[in-house]
Amino acid sequence: MCEPLSITTGVLSILNVCGTVGWELKKFHDSVKSVDETVDGLAQDVSSLAQVLESMKETLSHIETLDSHTGYIGKHWRNLAQALDGGMLA
Repeated sequence: MCEPLSITTGVLSILNVCGTVGWELKKFHDSVKSVDETVDGLAQDVSSLAQVLESMKETLSHIETLDSHTGYIGKHWRNLAQALDGGMLA
């Protein structure tokens, strides 16, 4: 026949393991909540970088228009300013 002390010890050990697993699952769940915000921020950064790179491509492919701040170069500087402003907010 099993002793009541060994049964109690076994039950308490199992409860301790269940409590630990539950606590770790809660921490995991709480950390997963912030993933959406992080991914959205990264997506905005990548979008801004893509705009800057596209503007740079247009600028370099139309190098003869570099004498003014309108057209491709103006668009480039506006996109660059927007990317820098967006990066400062993060």
